[in-house]
Amino acid sequence: MNPWAKRLRSVVSLRAGRYAWALLGAALLFSCRRQASRWQVSPAGSGYVARYTFGAMDTVYTISVAGNGRWDPAALDTMFSHSEEIVRDVERRMSYFVEDSEISLLHRNAGRWVHLSPDTWEVLRLSVDLAQRTRGAFNPVWGALRPLYRLRDPHWTPPSRKALRKAMSHTSVSLLRLEPPDMAMLSDPQARVDLGGVAKGYAVGAVARYLRTRGLVGFIVDGGGDIFVYGTRPDRMWRAAVRDPRGDGMLVVMDFPGGCLFTSGDYERYRIIEDRRYTHVVDPRTGRTVDHVVSSTVMGPDPAVCDGLATALMVLRPAELPDVLHDFPGYDVLLVTRSMRAMATPRMADRLKRSSFSLPLTILKR
Repeated sequence: MNPWAKRLRSVVSLRAGRYAWALLGAALLFSCRRQASRWQVSPAGSGYVARYTFGAMDTVYTISVAGNGRWDPAALDTMFSHSEEIVRDVERRMSYFVEDSEISLLHRNAGRWVHLSPDTWEVLRLSVDLAQRTRGAFNPVWGALRPLYRLRDPHWTPPSRKALRKAMSHTSVSLLRLEPPDMAMLSDPQARVDLGGVAKGYAVGAVARYLRTRGLVGFIVDGGGDIFVYGTRPDRMWRAAVRDPRGDGMLVVMDFPGGCLFTSGDYERYRIIEDRRYTHVVDPRTGRTVDHVVSSTVMGPDPAVCDGLATALMVLRPAELPDVLHDFPGYDVLLVTRSMRAMATPRMADRLKRSSFSLPLTILKR
């Protein structure tokens, strides 16, 4: 019980008058309003769905949990608070922008071996693996290029060839060395590790692993539109959506029985200069922004892999897709090109055909 309500209950026991009871009711109502400011809950069939939203890792997270019967406010508050702490812990450890993160520690100690937490080391290992499997389209050591693409700067101009060549000389994945179980070294003091293309997926997965221990009917962990779905709501299946990369609405909305759905797009940060669109999606193999794909969506079991693969698919050329997709047999994709035509693997295409999808569609072969 809220501590203020406990104090008022003792007042009621001593002065059992109607004014004391009225005051107790007001205190309880105040307590409920405070709780509602943290999360919101609504009935759903024979149970409930509770939602909690917070900002972290430069995006908005929404966690929705479903249960049968009545909800327990204290249990929900603990569950949501712990989920937020999981995300913030990933941000503290792995952010390029946090001065005392483990990634920053790696930068400051270039040329020396550094002990890392198991989580950070595992994300680095996964990132190197993704770089190999995507033929370099995903690269965790692309960070030296980041200062060249500060698109939010109103005075930004496209980088020169000289600037690109200089930055590219510090982006080889081979500059990052890993030694099990927890050692890492960056051999170039000007190289920069940036896990922005995979850390959010890892955070979503970490929250999902925690929530699966809580006895819920189902849940969604949504990190800026990238989701992990488990189970169902008491009244229906969860629904997933893919944003229209050139409109205000959704490209498709579909029932989603479980797993991950992650999307990368060129619409979040971009500049148009002399009729050319410069985006925040950079091909680490050339150092230049991409413009042939405007949106890539990946469906699969592992959120960190979905996150990294969605990033890589934004820069891969059509001729490269079959070989890369062959190395990800459990994952299905949807790509939207600059001409607003779609390409999808067969299982993804089947999902789209059962929904409201309307773009011209080509089947991708592995």
